Amino acid sequence: MTFNIRTRPRRRPALAVPSPPLTFPIREDRRLRPKRWREFEHELRGLHYPAQEVVCQILAAYAQGYLPEITNSLNERRKWLRRILSKLNRLKRNLSPINEDAVAGLCNSLREIHRPTPAPFSAGERIQLPISSADFVRWKIADPGEALEHLAGSLVIAKHSLDQEIAFIHKEIKYSKPIWKTRPHLWWRKGCLYYVLERIFREASVRRTSLAEAHKRMIPPLKKLPGRKSQLTFDPEKGYAPAIRSGIDRCKYKQLCDQYLQDWLAFPPKKHH
Repeated sequence: MTFNIRTRPRRRPALAVPSPPLTFPIREDRRLRPKRWREFEHELRGLHYPAQEVVCQILAAYAQGYLPEITNSLNERRKWLRRILSKLNRLKRNLSPINEDAVAGLCNSLREIHRPTPAPFSAGERIQLPISSADFVRWKIADPGEALEHLAGSLVIAKHSLDQEIAFIHKEIKYSKPIWKTRPHLWWRKGCLYYVLERIFREASVRRTSLAEAHKRMIPPLKKLPGRKSQLTFDPEKGYAPAIRSGIDRCKYKQLCDQYLQDWLAFPPKKHH
């Protein structure tokens, strides 16, 4: 005896929601630099056009660190500080012979000279009280020592300020750093250039790109940059470029790099441990 048992059809597993495709917005205010484009045209051919544009901008910003006006900026600043220091020292030498106490003493002498003559046989003639600026206000005449009194006070302030500024400029000359250390581009930081380029070459390529292929494509444009990039080599046994991998491991600004890629190429955020 057989029974026709209806079997429920096997349910197919639900498909995962596809992730939205990456978009590469082209900004109207940004265009490829012709000189940089011709220099890196062959190396950037496998990237989407907006990614090529961003890479050109990054490489151009990195190369600016080796321009003469940047590399010589520290020496030029120190020369400029030394010129100011020389003028301040000359001014200090010219002011040092002027004693503010002696100037203050001249104020009272001038006031005594301009003291009105009292009436004969009066109390003012018999008792000569110390004179002050308030007496000239009461007498309604100009105080002859007022200008020198201001000068004495200004001398004290000026000499103190000169000492402070001279010490500050000496410290600036000794401890001043080049511009790539005080106000560096993000790409001048350790590993940032390698990290950003690795993400772009892997995630913004026309076809799927492995880590090894990304490093191979990164090395030629990097070698065209000034500096020590000529030492970059690819290790076939390890499957990556050791110098690039080491630089990325030392990078401490990966979140800032991710934010840059998210703003300009709509890259998804990446978690870092």
